[in-house]
Amino acid sequence: MILAAIRALTEEYNTGFGLDVVVVVEGSDLEHPSVTLQSVVSEHSTLGITVDGPELLVHTRGAAGSSESARWVALNRTDEDTAAYLVQDWMQRL
Repeated sequence: MILAAIRALTEEYNTGFGLDVVVVVEGSDLEHPSVTLQSVVSEHSTLGITVDGPELLVHTRGAAGSSESARWVALNRTDEDTAAYLVQDWMQRL
């Protein structure tokens, strides 16, 4: 599942960095599973991902004072490729 791939990718990143710079918080809605990634190094920067059928609703919020955005992403890649696409894109903006 995509959320497991996101968790695995962030664990690999944290291991490579040597500390937990990205924290993964899982949502409690079983009908629409979700995760929120929080950056420890960039205050208030988050990436929220919610599974909604064959698509993901992706919310990003930058550091304090910057804007929020939302977009839909189709699940037309492997879980690992989708996780890499979403997480790496967000992390490049930190």
